[in-house]
Amino acid sequence: MPRQSNKRERLINSAKDLLLQKGYSETTLADIAQSAEVPLGNVYYYFKTKKEIGLAVIKQHLTTLHQCFNEWESLGSPAEKLKALASEGYQSVDNTISFGCAIGSLCQELCKSKSELSDSARELMNKMIDWVEAQFAQTESQNPRALALKFVAHLQGIALLSNTFKDKEMFLEQQKTLDTWLKEAS
Repeated sequence: MPRQSNKRERLINSAKDLLLQKGYSETTLADIAQSAEVPLGNVYYYFKTKKEIGLAVIKQHLTTLHQCFNEWESLGSPAEKLKALASEGYQSVDNTISFGCAIGSLCQELCKSKSELSDSARELMNKMIDWVEAQFAQTESQNPRALALKFVAHLQGIALLSNTFKDKEMFLEQQKTLDTWLKEAS
């Protein structure tokens, strides 16, 4: 039994990496199987369709996001928690520059269709926005939802531009701009 769940986890982790690197539409079940070192036929034991593995990847992103939120709870102030999201983020700076934001890129691609994947991707982005909104609400800021949307939009913009231009300095400079705005907003 542990061997089976190990295969399942390897498939999900490989899919997560490939979806970041290649996108959902360009990633095949064969790619995932090869990356996970699992025979293609075994993939169907765990996931009947590519959509099922896509949903499993979204679920893993949600789990990881909640782990980050829980970890940042120890930081104290809402501003410090938001700064952690902006600086530590959800993934490494190098991955962001190479491939874009794992969550933002996936949501952008999956939300182009009307499907269960689209709904789940939207839920993933909403979890991030809701958490950011809760942080702004604790600062007694006016209109925490609008501030949360602006904050997340800025994070996504940083990821998009840094990835487009493969520019770490741009990433760091925009991160400073976001930190300054965050001090003013909270």
